[in-house]
Amino acid sequence: MMVRVAVVVVAVSLVAAFPLVAEEARWAEDGPFEVEVLRTEVARDGLSALPLEVYVPEDGGPFPVVVFSHGAGGSGDCCKPLVERWASHGYVVVAPTHDDSVKLRMSESSGRGRAREARRLLIDAVRMVAAPEGRERRVADVKTLLDALPVLMERHEELRGKLDVESIGMSGHSAGALTGQLIAGVKSFVDGEALELGDARPDAFVLLSPQGISEGVGFTEDSWRDLGGPTLFVTGSEDAGIGGQDPEWRKQGYERAPAGDKYLLFIEGAAHSSFTGTALERPNRRMGSRMGRRGGQGNPMGRALRAGSGDTKKIVAWTATTALAFWDAYLKDDTEARSFLASDAMMQASEGDAVLSGK
Repeated sequence: MMVRVAVVVVAVSLVAAFPLVAEEARWAEDGPFEVEVLRTEVARDGLSALPLEVYVPEDGGPFPVVVFSHGAGGSGDCCKPLVERWASHGYVVVAPTHDDSVKLRMSESSGRGRAREARRLLIDAVRMVAAPEGRERRVADVKTLLDALPVLMERHEELRGKLDVESIGMSGHSAGALTGQLIAGVKSFVDGEALELGDARPDAFVLLSPQGISEGVGFTEDSWRDLGGPTLFVTGSEDAGIGGQDPEWRKQGYERAPAGDKYLLFIEGAAHSSFTGTALERPNRRMGSRMGRRGGQGNPMGRALRAGSGDTKKIVAWTATTALAFWDAYLKDDTEARSFLASDAMMQASEGDAVLSGK
């Protein structure tokens, strides 16, 4: 089944938030393509169909494909300020809705009962992702999606000639960053044995709020040893882990990965929900405050769900712009984009609030 949604207009104008010099401004502006959203699904072995949101440039192609994996409890329509902008610059973004999605599992309850159910399902989603079988199921969703790209092009006229299946990026936020790390070849250890979940098809990775060393997800000092593909890690000064880890914890993957095409974007004032724009959504702010009150000021999940002290629109702008330059560099072999990644343009434009490092 496929549903075609009306053409969308990119929701967040970023130029004012990120004034770059002329030759660099193209990454801070909306791209030249109108974007439409296709809602479809692909079959999974032994499970219900996997829902997909596909963000497609209306004209032209073929375009590189970016898979975007949502955070625990989220859904494929979670992060439009990012993915719509990428699509407007000539990318097809495919966003699956994994089985831990709160929206997918919500009943028809209403009012206070609905809010309680959403909180319960969110906590349950975190547990699902932390379990080895949950991690494996998310990775299997991505591999199923990649297998199905030729089928989707054949099935949907709107996708014919649009997908360059030889140029693929993988991105995700939070649990989606965990999914991306596993696809990239970062090793998760269970009872001393490494889960071998990597996939060679994605060429580059953008990881928003990635996990560091953690017994809960099986990441050790050695997990990033073989991470060879180009990777952009994105975190910030208020991006604490839900286990109470200091924000510095989220830098550990970058620090332990081998040098070569690795980048870290660190944003002052950015919290866990800042990078995708979800911190602007009132339900998330309410849920964060309620969970914080229920568990006290030290409740890590409530703290993570609340917006950080930084300007969220600017944080989304800096994240989207840096990621877009990264995609252009590694999925379109754009030499100007590589020069941007090696420059201090991000730090200058943000007056020191967003620092891009590389190794």
